[in-house]
This record gives sequence, structure tokens and C-alpha cells, in this order.
Amino acid sequence: MRIVFVVLMLLASRTLTAQEKPDLQLRFPTHIQSLSENGCELNIWGIGTWAVLPNVLAQGNNMATLLVSGLLWQPDKANWFELMGGGRVNQDGYIDPILNIRFLVSVIPKVALLGEIQQSFRGERRRFLWWLAADTTTPLWKVRAGVEMENINFWGKKDSYGLGPRVTIPIPIKLPSGGKLAVAVTYQLRNDRDFVRMYTVTTFKF
Repeated sequence: MRIVFVVLMLLASRTLTAQEKPDLQLRFPTHIQSLSENGCELNIWGIGTWAVLPNVLAQGNNMATLLVSGLLWQPDKANWFELMGGGRVNQDGYIDPILNIRFLVSVIPKVALLGEIQQSFRGERRRFLWWLAADTTTPLWKVRAGVEMENINFWGKKDSYGLGPRVTIPIPIKLPSGGKLAVAVTYQLRNDRDFVRMYTVTTFKF
């Protein structure tokens, strides 16, 4: 938890000296995992799907939906890996095909590492995104705390990168098929403009 403390101290210092207010973001990802039945809980294959409505608070936001789907491998109950393809579809009909890799790795007790690698291919908006988050349990109910980073490499303009604290709060609502709902909040210190991002994560397994 020392790294969380260091990030919080940097955040407090940055807030006192910042000239521009952080960007406020709200997103609603939905995660669906359809798993095959093989009679055990090891080496299960299936289909993974992500649907995301990006930052609905952005003024003039032209991006409508991100949708990817593809191969899911779950070596055990604590870990999964997804290799997916799809696209970002804008309200004006612009479609950007993307390759997306996501994973959850939990090899250290009570610590989870989540990640995403995404490559878009349309030349005028081409970019490479890599996102990582690590968190662990806390004494406060089922709340998890950790750090989150998001880095974007662009073609033809300045790269964007950042790091900050992250808190995840489970919402005790019963969803179909054993689904889970959680709210994550992060504040990222960035080289362009800091942001506060809140997003719900809805997960279904079939």
C-alpha cells in the first residue's frame, strides 16, 4: 500500500498547484463472459465481450460505443485472458476497427492485476493504448484500493500518459446469471490534463 500513499501525496501536491480543473469522466462498461462446460474449473474456453459507452459527460462527445468480442481463456477461477476484435462506432457513422486484449491476473493472494492493450487502425486517428490497474482488499467492507495507469501513444501528436489512485466499491445488487456490479473511481495525474474517472463495471457470466 506504500505506492498508494505516495500517489495520494503527489495528488494532494498537484491539486494545490494545478491551474486547470481535472476532466470529469463517467463511463459504463459491460463485460460478458460465456464459458464452455468441461466438467472442471481449469482451462475453460469461451467468448468474451465488452461494450463501453465512453465518457458521457464530455461536451461535444462524438464517440458513441466501443464493442469488442472474441476468444476467452480462463485457466482457473482467479485468472482470465481475452483476445478480441471489434470497433469504435461514432454517432456520425465513423468506424475505427480495433484489436483488444484484456486480462485479470491474481497470483498474489488478495492482489488483482487488470490490464488492457488496444490498437486502433484508422490512419487519421490511429493510436496504441495500454491500461493497467492493481488493487487489493481493505479492512473497509469489500472495498478494494490500489493504483491505475492509462497511456496512449498517438501517431502525429503528443502521447498521453498518467497514474493515480483507484478505489473499487462492490454494489450489493442481484443481477441475472450471477452478475456483479461495481463502481470504480480513479484520479489520474497526467502529462496533459488530469482526470477524475468514475465508471460502473457490470459483469455477466453464462
